[in-house]
Amino acid sequence: MPSMQPSHQKPSVSRPYSRSPGGLLLPLHATLKGRARWQVLDERGVPEVPRNPSGFAIAHAEGVEQSNLITDLGLDRIGELDVMEVSLSNSTLASRSLRRRLAVGTGSTAPNVLDTTLDAEVQRESSSGAFSNGSDVGSLDTDTNVWRAVVAVTRLATMTADRNLTEFGFAQNTTDDIVIRELFRDGGGSPVTISLLNGKTVKVDHTLTIELPAPAAGNAVTIDVEEYDAGNNLIATTPYDVVHGGSAPSATSSFVLGSQWTTGGGVFLAWNPYFSGGSFVRFAVAKTYSRTPSTWASTDTEPIGNTTAAVATFSGEAYVAGSHQRIYRATFPAGAGNAAWYGFGRTSTYSNDQYRRRGWHVMFVDPVSYTKASTDTLRAGFVSSWARA
Repeated sequence: MPSMQPSHQKPSVSRPYSRSPGGLLLPLHATLKGRARWQVLDERGVPEVPRNPSGFAIAHAEGVEQSNLITDLGLDRIGELDVMEVSLSNSTLASRSLRRRLAVGTGSTAPNVLDTTLDAEVQRESSSGAFSNGSDVGSLDTDTNVWRAVVAVTRLATMTADRNLTEFGFAQNTTDDIVIRELFRDGGGSPVTISLLNGKTVKVDHTLTIELPAPAAGNAVTIDVEEYDAGNNLIATTPYDVVHGGSAPSATSSFVLGSQWTTGGGVFLAWNPYFSGGSFVRFAVAKTYSRTPSTWASTDTEPIGNTTAAVATFSGEAYVAGSHQRIYRATFPAGAGNAAWYGFGRTSTYSNDQYRRRGWHVMFVDPVSYTKASTDTLRAGFVSSWARA
């Protein structure tokens, strides 16, 4: 049985590679950073100047944009929940949203990565009121060479009593599990106390930016293809130079993200730690890596054309708390793909040309192909990982 193993013969432009007995695991490492914008609304929903308990103005009516802290629990939740889900109208989607609820409080302790609660929470809400729940936008930044997803949510907390608010956070559930925590701050970054009468509202728009490396020529590494006999003894090792990276028919948001990030393809589908599906496709002809590949023929990949028979699909291993990574593997069985492989990829489906060109592609460079025998089982996978920017 052959399996593909990473080698250290050539440096990678992304993360270092390590050997694994489960077959080739290519790393997809993302960085995350968040920003929050808070604003005060009166009883009619009209923005007003926020004031402290002494009545002094502490910001403009347009609100204040500030940094935030993603907690360690928040990083763990990314491996278990849908970091890009912004819907509130669909109960199934909302229930898996990382930032479903806005919590506000009166504590003043500085945020810490170990926090799982606010310092002194007084209210928690999941409404976006008359505003949009949020939005997500994907793009390819050719100046910094990154694939970028910007995922925004809007949440409101209308006071049920007179409050002097000092802190806020986001969570999925009705108690605990704070994944983002911050103190309310003024335009200069200093903590402030917002005095709100019963019936007034604090509105928080939170934006999470996720980036994946996107070098124009792809990520170049060397892997080992190892041959084993029937007794599982290593009998031969062949190094392969490969290039891998995200691909989309064009750098439009729908192609970069797909639909809800989990259907219809998209570069971020291959990384999305929540999404455990996706199709394993074989390149049947030699391809040169491109971030935005041109039209492909139906016979360029296997499965071919509009077939709906799943030959191999990706499945995710259980998330290990604190690891900030999740492994996805797929197996091409002995009865399939017994031909020359010029590379492989992960897409949501292979039902048409546009879908096959969306996802993450791995191209063999030297040698240009690997021939799978009818007795072989081929395994490959990706490691989705993430960290604060």
